[in-house]
Amino acid sequence: MAVEGSTITLTFEDNQVSAQAGCNTLFGPADWEGGTLEIDGTLASTMMACDDALMAQDQWLSEFLSSSPALSLDGDTLT
Repeated sequence: MAVEGSTITLTFEDNQVSAQAGCNTLFGPADWEGGTLEIDGTLASTMMACDDALMAQDQWLSEFLSSSPALSLDGDTLT
């Protein structure tokens, strides 16, 4: 569940993924061909200190993106 008032944003460009969940920005090389997101190595992160809920959300997002989730795009909606 997302922290109230926060937004999770993903950007896919030039074989890179960037993610922002209200505190730090996660980024790194990735491949999303074939409907699965594959992170190449470990995502890097900015190192800002935020409240505990946003820090936990950053950790959850990093773990989720690194778990090879299935991706589907329907118009502008990513699931």
